[in-house]
Amino acid sequence: MIAVYFRFLKDRIWSILLYIISTVAFLEMYVALFPTFGSVAMDKINVLLDSYPKEIWTVFGLDPANLNFAKISTFVASEQYSIIWPIIVIVLGISLANSMISGEVEKGTIEQTLALPLQRWKIFMGRYAASVTLLAFFAFTTVYAIVPLAKLHKINLEGMNNLPLAVSGLLFGITVFSTACLFSALFSEKSKASFSTAGIVIALYGINIVGGLKADMAYLKDYSFFHYLNGATNIVKGEYVENYLPYFLGVSAVFTILALARFIFRDTSV
Repeated sequence: MIAVYFRFLKDRIWSILLYIISTVAFLEMYVALFPTFGSVAMDKINVLLDSYPKEIWTVFGLDPANLNFAKISTFVASEQYSIIWPIIVIVLGISLANSMISGEVEKGTIEQTLALPLQRWKIFMGRYAASVTLLAFFAFTTVYAIVPLAKLHKINLEGMNNLPLAVSGLLFGITVFSTACLFSALFSEKSKASFSTAGIVIALYGINIVGGLKADMAYLKDYSFFHYLNGATNIVKGEYVENYLPYFLGVSAVFTILALARFIFRDTSV
């Protein structure tokens, strides 16, 4: 299983680096723009933002009480880590899951993998562990990249809380990845596996929006991945969303067990 782990890491490390480079490039753009925002009339901008309905900000995981765009933490929370970053994590999670199973089935190389003198569960768990390692590498690198970038642009990072975002983002990524693993094990084509996972993610995003806009349906947010990755709560306040850990771990465990069972018992020739 260790050999499977390191082989999967070796085969995917360059693609992960490309994800990291592109994500950090987005972050650099926002960090470079921040001094421009800071030099204009931020008080007027904040007044304008305060005039918007509070529900708009809660949909994007932002706390209206902490919307002070004179701080870099609020700026990147709204621009990078509430929109761009989650999308990249979702794409990365689906890509890793597809490369674990459905991608090999589609290419016809899965039989070579299964010919190894290893039980199927060891192959699955070795690749799963390697994928989690890559997700952790991506999450912590792209979150903490703001430290050198801020120093480069001479920006004060006071009030920036990186760890809660990195941990929540990693667990968010693992949950999406685990969900994608099930569909990767169910289907023999990457397109079907990808669209199925994307459908689940879009539905959960819609649930999060509805829960944020309608007070009488706020409970719906508790069932969505997106509710537990909150830029304002994680970065600005340095806190975790309530019940984030049991939710992420519970959902990940369920989908991982189902994916493992399917992989062990499926006929890989179809």
